[in-house]
Formats: sequence, structure tokens, C-alpha cells
Amino acid sequence: MEFRRDTGAVATAGPGSASGTSHPASPTAGSPDYWSGTHLDPYRVQLIACLGSPDEGEFLTDCKFTSDTLKLYRGTYEVTVYEARTGKKVGTEQLLGSAKPSCPSMVYLKKDVSKLHSEPEFADYQQVLRKYVEP
Repeated sequence: MEFRRDTGAVATAGPGSASGTSHPASPTAGSPDYWSGTHLDPYRVQLIACLGSPDEGEFLTDCKFTSDTLKLYRGTYEVTVYEARTGKKVGTEQLLGSAKPSCPSMVYLKKDVSKLHSEPEFADYQQVLRKYVEP
């Protein structure tokens, strides 16, 4: 495991890290096609959801890397939904990152970033955005 703090710092895998796992925001088996975007026709897109930068929620754990330790917090995000064609704001929702204290196997950080935030699970996106997507 390695950690360097510079213009594009990198922290790489260490003991117990989960490598090769799917992204927490990947659709689960059996989800309707419109959740995956697999067969997405960009000309038919009606809504776009933008996830803002995370705010700091509760402390989850310390993520240990070779030369440094980063604190992992539960991310709290604002999701803004827009009409794709007009850019008109349709709504704003709150979305919480995962409450699981799971350290990433690798992170890329901007200079002066010293903490991590958990990301939402796919089910969390579905729960918050369902009213915009499903009939």
C-alpha cells in the first residue's frame, strides 16, 4: 500500500482492501433497463440527475495507507434533477453515502484533500430518484 500527497496524490491497495468489486452505484440484477442506461438513446433522455460534492456526515473509520491515514466520513450529497432539453430544475433531493465503514483499495486525491466520503449505494439512488423515473 502506498500514499503520496502531491498534485494528484494516490493511495493504493493494502491489506483487506476489496479489489475487483463492482461500484456501489451499479444496478442490481433484476433492475429495469431504464435504471442501467444500457440501451440508452441520448435523444430520448428526459431527465438528468447531478450529484453535488459531498458534505461531511458521521465519522465511519480510519483508512490506513502506507504513509498516512485518511478519515472516512459518511457522505451527504445534494442531487439536483434537471429537464435534459431545457435545463429547467425539476427538483432537489438529499442522498446519503453508504453507512458501511469500507475503505477503498485506491483513491486519487487533489492537493490538500485529507478525508474521504462514502458513496451512495445503487439502492439509495433508486429510492431517492424513483419518483422522477418510474411511472
